[in-house]
Amino acid sequence: MGKYLLFKKKDLPQQWRKMKKWSDFAKEIDELWEEGYKITDMDYCGGYYTGVFTKNTGWGSQSYIYSKSWSSSSADSASSKISLKWKEDYQVTSVMYDGIDFVAVLTKNTGITTQTWFTRKEIDGMKDSISENWKEGYDITSVACGKGVNLCIMSKGLNWKQNWRYYSEIPIDELMDLKHNEGSIVTEIFDLSGMSFVVTSSNTGYSKQRIHKNSDYDRVAKLRTNRWNEGYDLTTVSHVKGEWIFIFSK
Repeated sequence: MGKYLLFKKKDLPQQWRKMKKWSDFAKEIDELWEEGYKITDMDYCGGYYTGVFTKNTGWGSQSYIYSKSWSSSSADSASSKISLKWKEDYQVTSVMYDGIDFVAVLTKNTGITTQTWFTRKEIDGMKDSISENWKEGYDITSVACGKGVNLCIMSKGLNWKQNWRYYSEIPIDELMDLKHNEGSIVTEIFDLSGMSFVVTSSNTGYSKQRIHKNSDYDRVAKLRTNRWNEGYDLTTVSHVKGEWIFIFSK
């Protein structure tokens, strides 16, 4: 999952794609790259590859890697491929697991200075590792779950202040009030061990959010044009506990 906000300009031209087959989705990525769009959010949700594509982000070039294993001694593992990309000044901006492969999008010139990653099998181990990295100045920028482990990408250079909370049911109104009450917005949302985990961040440059949730994809997707016309950017799309979640920020 790539659920975070690095581009500084707002109210940008966006495209949205949702496809069953990776081959079709990869073709769309290439075509949108040719048109000047960047992948600003990508996930595998409800059996679909989903992507938010945005123009004028100020980001540099992008590429993606994929592998059936995340971490191993093999040069073909996702982590090995990412290490090579880090040496070329790319940073991970989205990561997902599609049931077969781990897929990561890598981008230049995002403002990220350093990244680290870890995998944990248990929630408590995940919490401990996140807390340790927060103390070192890292922020959560992407999370994926696959092959019995939870993967977390954390990044330096953003200077956010983060927190996380978890719910059995996502309280939309409470989350939309976070900016007013705490000065933070939702930058990551994911399903972990039957609970809905929400990462909130302050100092992102966004001042408002609208969050829509529904099990009917078509119903929630129809709201995109309205929010875009109101000056919101589509910043996060997730599928948690059988429901589609669209998060718009401005």
